[in-house]
Amino acid sequence: MEIERYIPFGRENAISRRELVRLTGIPDRKVREIIKLANRRLKPSGVAILSSSAQRGYWRTDDISEMEAYLRENDHRRAALAVNDEPIRQLVAAARGRKYIYISPYIRRWRKEPEEPKQIDGQTRLGG
Repeated sequence: MEIERYIPFGRENAISRRELVRLTGIPDRKVREIIKLANRRLKPSGVAILSSSAQRGYWRTDDISEMEAYLRENDHRRAALAVNDEPIRQLVAAARGRKYIYISPYIRRWRKEPEEPKQIDGQTRLGG
């Protein structure tokens, strides 16, 4: 199913998952799964299906700054969950006779690719 046909472009036009369930007749859990697959399918076109807890819905976008905001929100949510879950992990580890050591997750930050060094007039380039 091409669920993206039901998901409008633009954050201001976001559609709720409840509405997607109603329009498609597909159960909630399956809608979430189909959206994940649709994002993989849409990647070559430069479009993504995003969601936001503040916006309470899904929308399609090709705006990189919106995608970055989405990733920041998800990173924050993931970090908050890790903090909330830490005491529970410690309890489970202790009950199993293990020691729990929290290691902060590493999130890769994107960097611009280094530019090719500029050729200076009269300079000979070696090795390639």
